[in-house]
Amino acid sequence: RLLQERLADVDLLVWVDADVAWTSPGTDLSELFFRRLSTIASCTGHLGQTKFAVAGSAAANATSLFLWASADVRPKQQRNMNLNSAVFALRSGQVAVQFLAAVWAEGQALLSFTKHNPGWRRLAF
Repeated sequence: RLLQERLADVDLLVWVDADVAWTSPGTDLSELFFRRLSTIASCTGHLGQTKFAVAGSAAANATSLFLWASADVRPKQQRNMNLNSAVFALRSGQVAVQFLAAVWAEGQALLSFTKHNPGWRRLAF
């Protein structure tokens, strides 16, 4: 809910987990997201390895990108499956508001993940 409440206060909302080390404090986040990462193509393939060609992504509405996120990349994975929510950014606007509302609603159902992974009971935890 915090993201939903703060989104209207800013043009760009960036979430960074507490355990992320930010090593470039001079980075202009507005320039990074709104200019350098302004297309879906500029948000993929940044790891330089073919199997991670789609690592990292963005979502767009009809006019512009509104969500930037990294994939959950693991050394031995064969395909890109999960979003890594350690660092992501949202452009403020109605599309982002609707997206956050849908995410919040999805999280209200305790077992909602089971519809995305029907074989979850067979997984070794």
